[in-house]
Amino acid sequence: MMQDPRIPESESEFIDPPVPPDKIFDGPEPIHSRMYGVLVAGTGFMCDAYDLFVINLVLVIMKTLYAQSTASAASVSTAALFGAVIGQVLFGMLADRIGRRKGFILTLTLIIVGAFGSSTAQPVGQANVFVVLACWRLLQGFGIGGEYPLSATISSESASDLSRRGRDIATVFSMQGVGVVLSPLVVLALLQLFGEDSLDHVWRFALGAGAVPGVVMFYARCRMKETRQFTSRKHEKIPLRIIVRKYWRQLL
Repeated sequence: MMQDPRIPESESEFIDPPVPPDKIFDGPEPIHSRMYGVLVAGTGFMCDAYDLFVINLVLVIMKTLYAQSTASAASVSTAALFGAVIGQVLFGMLADRIGRRKGFILTLTLIIVGAFGSSTAQPVGQANVFVVLACWRLLQGFGIGGEYPLSATISSESASDLSRRGRDIATVFSMQGVGVVLSPLVVLALLQLFGEDSLDHVWRFALGAGAVPGVVMFYARCRMKETRQFTSRKHEKIPLRIIVRKYWRQLL
């Protein structure tokens, strides 16, 4: 392998892969195994999209039940987005320390806890229901943001066939479309089930439903194995200056 002229010879060991590609991948996986892996990784994206879009419908319902200001509605709708920005950076770095599997379990846990907590939001002291809901949404946002770097990384590192790597990643990200479609369908179904006289139940169950796919797939994530690429390099410590020097364009 030719050494990058921008990297001194003494530092090139941090860049060159220690394991040849033909030793990392054992060969093509059965299609059912690939689809199972995509489903486990994509479930988080489906929850992400559902949670981010259903809140707009929930706020319309809550407007008929509670007195709300523009600031209250804005804090609830943006709390998860703010948390997602922090979660992307936090879990992107954390997963390089504790591993992809543990990070993946932690992000899904935050999404589940945040969804259930949001569905039970009640006024606490001087904090009205919108403030409490925004806090739960912020916590959930950390998990939502963490799913982005981890899902892409795990899908890429778990691909046994390099020619299917891009397809697997695209399939995982496409699960967001499923979540977007489900959000209005779930709200409509709840309106039919509870009726307009029980709108409080409608918005709470709509938010709680965002945890259901995560609960279903939680055991599967706990059983998943660490990616071989991470395992082969987890003890390496690449200096930050090397990363910035070689990949500064991508970082920008």
